[in-house]
Parts: sequence; structure tokens; C-alpha cells
Amino acid sequence: MKQKFAILLALLGLGMSQPLDLIQASETSDLASSTGNNRQDESPSKEKGSRYNPIPLGEALDYEKKSRDGSKSQLSFTILESWRGKKAESQLQELAPSYQPNRQPLDDDQELLLLHLKLAYKSGDENHEEFTHTGIINPFFDLSGSGIPNEYVADLPDHLAFDMLSLYPGNEHDGYLVAIVPKDTPLIFSYPKDGLSNEVFFQVEKGQETKVPTKEVQAETPEQAQWGTKEKPVPFTETKPINYVMPYEVSDGGYGILAISHRITVLNAWHGDQANQKAMDLLSRNDYQRMADDMKSDQEFLVLHMESSLAPTLEDKVFESSPSIRHLSLVDSQGQDHVFKGFYQLKKARDQYESRYMLGGGSVKGYVILQAPKGENLLLKVKNELANKEIYFEIESKNP
Repeated sequence: MKQKFAILLALLGLGMSQPLDLIQASETSDLASSTGNNRQDESPSKEKGSRYNPIPLGEALDYEKKSRDGSKSQLSFTILESWRGKKAESQLQELAPSYQPNRQPLDDDQELLLLHLKLAYKSGDENHEEFTHTGIINPFFDLSGSGIPNEYVADLPDHLAFDMLSLYPGNEHDGYLVAIVPKDTPLIFSYPKDGLSNEVFFQVEKGQETKVPTKEVQAETPEQAQWGTKEKPVPFTETKPINYVMPYEVSDGGYGILAISHRITVLNAWHGDQANQKAMDLLSRNDYQRMADDMKSDQEFLVLHMESSLAPTLEDKVFESSPSIRHLSLVDSQGQDHVFKGFYQLKKARDQYESRYMLGGGSVKGYVILQAPKGENLLLKVKNELANKEIYFEIESKNP
């Protein structure tokens, strides 16, 4: 996939389609207006399995999957049943009376979601195996397009598990997926029919609400367009649109181009003792201690509360994520970069900011914990490779 995208971008740059510098979402007003004023209710796809018309509970998706070796597999995926809240807990207890789920206690606004899934391998090359799976990213989104944090209930007993079992033609497998989700929130489930750019959406409850809320986002203002350089960073708590194009595969093996407006805001920042306490609250004990032990004498914790959002799009085949830690760095007054190379896990997945997935119109909020030089007037640098840009943000403190 990455290789194909690289080839596509190279071809665009050579002018075999529109020149990349004409369609790349930099500061051009055309793209800013197309993404900024794009409304979800103009002409979204109503095809069954789209985000705007998810497949009902109990209804099968029959599809053909083409493998790299040229083989074709005829498959069928179904969400057979679902349970939420107390009903999910009771059903789990009935299925496996001795099972003790490995998870954090639920918050008051959370509940369990239990899905009964089935994959049937109807026909194909007798030597070609397929696998049951629910994708490499969290498959749940609310109707606005915001990704639900990846808080699975770990280690279901083997006889109940759905993921990563191999099948050969003529066989099928059914199993269960358990997730922690927000209470009273209509959700859709994204199934990776053929990679991240060819997802199919399902309802997770019978007769549920499926209407995607409309959302209008204003185009980038002339003032905003000037923000983001080292000399003129994005003001603290202000939002900066980062505009670019995203290639995606279509069913005939070709590619489409989607204009993306990814908006980033630094909502709050904690330094010094406040940051240390915030890090203790957010991190597991082991991760906090490891980060503290790695801290140099001239460093301290810096905690940022950040938000990423996507302007609405009429395509639902492309996911985008908030920046990962490798795309974030701190820049001091001498222009030196300070990069965090470690890894940490927050106690609650919902608090995580990095690499959270969204659809058009969606947003995510979360925290970033960094090791920062003491006594420096720092900027946050966000690197966006698709836009080929580095955007600088002020990170001054607000009242806690």
C-alpha cells in the first residue's frame, strides 16, 4: 500500500495527473474553500455499507477479495448479534461463567459492547487461507466520525475469540469481540473488506440511529494562513488548518484524490510541578517511573492537552489520525529540536492523543507527555508528511 501511494504521488509530481503543486493542500484558496465549506449533506454516498447507510445488524456482506498472488476469495461477513451494558455483561457470564475480563474498571459514562461476528469463506483457491480479523485500528466510530479509543477487553477464551483464525474455502468461523464504549452513544463498526481504504460500515444495534450530523467548517482565514512558522507560531489555544491531499484506492484498482483539512489545537499546557502531577495521574506507575528515571537534571515534564479534527468530506473510505509522537517535537529559543524517542501508555485509552483515527467531521482530544528542557521558551513543532509541512504552536500555560 505505501509503495503504491509513493508511486502515485511521484506520478502526480511528474504531471501525469494534475501537478502536485496545484492540488496539494498548502495555502491555496481553492482547497481551503473546498474543505472548509464542504458540507456532509451535499451528496454523500448512500450505497449500502457506506458510512451514511451502514449495513443493518444481522445482514451479511458478501464480497470478493483479491490477493497479491492473484487469487480471488469469495467471503461473507456478518454481525450476528450485539449486546450493550448490563446485557453484554450477562451474556459474557452466560457464555463463559468462569471468565474474568482483564480490564480497568469502567467509568460512569462507559459500558461494554459485545458483538457476535461471523466470517464465511465460501469459495476460492483451496491452498489460499484467509483470516478472521477486525482490522489493525479500532473499528468503532460515533456518527460524527470520531474514533472511539481502543479499549478492548483482553484475552477472550479461545473458544469465544473471533480474531486471527485461519480459514480455507468451505469453512466459516463465528466468535466475539468485546469493547469498552461510551454509554448511550450510537456507533458504527468499520470492517476492513480490503485494506484501510476500502472499509465497509455496519450498525452495531438493531434499529439504531444512523444519520450523520451535518457540520460546517469555515475556510481558513487570511490571518490563520500566516500562522504556523517559527517566527509566527499558531497562538496558544487557536486552531490551525493543515491542508493536503490524500490518495486512496478505489474498487477498480485505480486511485482517487481526497482533499483533507486537518485542524490542530493546543488546548492547554502544564509545566513544572503541575506537569509532574498531571503525568502521575495519566500514566501507569511503571511508565511514569520509567520516564522520570530517564529525565536529565535539566529536564522536566511537559503535558499538553490537544485536539485534532477533520473538516467534513463526502468520501468515507479514508481514515486519518492525530499525529504520532514521532511527528511531535519541542523547539527551544536557539532553534534546537528536542525529540522524545520513548514510548508510554496512558492509564485510559480515551486520554491518548497520538494516532487516534477519525473520519471526515470527526475529532479527538487527548494528552501528550514530553520531557522538556527547563527554563526554555518552547514551541511545539508538528510535522505533517503528506502536507510536507512543519507547523509551530505556542504552548503557554492556562489556569489549571
